[in-house]
Amino acid sequence: MKKYLDGCKAGDTRFTGEEAISAIKSAGGTPVWAHPLGGEGERHLSKEEFLPKLEKMKSFGIEGLECYYSRYNQEEIEFLVDCAKKFNLAITGGSDYHGSNKSVTIAKLNVENIPVAKNLFTGFSVIKE
Repeated sequence: MKKYLDGCKAGDTRFTGEEAISAIKSAGGTPVWAHPLGGEGERHLSKEEFLPKLEKMKSFGIEGLECYYSRYNQEEIEFLVDCAKKFNLAITGGSDYHGSNKSVTIAKLNVENIPVAKNLFTGFSVIKE
């Protein structure tokens, strides 16, 4: 963690999920696992691959799952929402919009562009850019 925060410019600067979750909690934040099935350009995990990883992240103290993500289809979203509910995790969403360097439009929360049910986000704030 220290090498990442100190701005190390060489080698692998990633840190473990356990370190990240600890740092987020130490800062008073809520750790949420972003695009947990796989992100932009990554192979998506199967349910069988994902569940053991979720158990590990739960043991580290993860408190939420990004269930709505621009690269997920409805089946993947429903699976993640079910997992979040089963493990009492916050349900979040994001488009992963990065501006003109990506082909994702702002606020697109799934590949089908189906509106997200408002009641799933009760109690959470929506951050507008």
